[in-house]
Amino acid sequence: MAIEQGSLQMQYTTNPSGLIIVQAAPLVAAGFGRPDDDHNRTDTEAHLGEADIVQYVLDEEGRLIAFAAFKDIGNRAVELSGIVTNPSKQRKGIGLRMVQDFVGTQQPQDLVAYTRNPAILRIMNEVGGVDNVLTSTDAAVVPEAEISDDGIPYHFGRYVGGLYGNYDPATREYIGRTLIEQAVALVDPRNALAVAVKVPYNERGTS
Repeated sequence: MAIEQGSLQMQYTTNPSGLIIVQAAPLVAAGFGRPDDDHNRTDTEAHLGEADIVQYVLDEEGRLIAFAAFKDIGNRAVELSGIVTNPSKQRKGIGLRMVQDFVGTQQPQDLVAYTRNPAILRIMNEVGGVDNVLTSTDAAVVPEAEISDDGIPYHFGRYVGGLYGNYDPATREYIGRTLIEQAVALVDPRNALAVAVKVPYNERGTS
């Protein structure tokens, strides 16, 4: 399945090829601020291999510029287990367009994410039609979620040794303040937010 978006092609696979994995590893390294070494490539291959569906976007020359991985976690809930866009293509709405297309075609009831990234939270807000997923999440939908004293759902200790290399997106702005100021448990780099939105559909079944 391929969907044209300007000069971009959006495609899906349940069995990502070696070429996609090879191209994905440098994107992960750039997006997460870590070296593109054997560990990064092995980790990327394992992550994509665990996904039920991998969505990817190619430019007009067939180069990978973004991908997202999704896992079926039961009860019509799907986890957005990863999404990465080439840094040169960020802030163009590609990530949002990818997730909107996924929920429109796959029609999950709930979309779940574990994250430290405000960009993911903004995508969740848009897809779920909510103002702030931090305060609207039904923690019962999210495996491993625990509500902390600040009223925010976390998965404590999700990232053994931390996830990010040279930078942590939790230090970026989200709704007026840095995310780490609002979600104080993110001071520990091993912790992730555990968030979910209900996916609304119109009468034609699209989100």
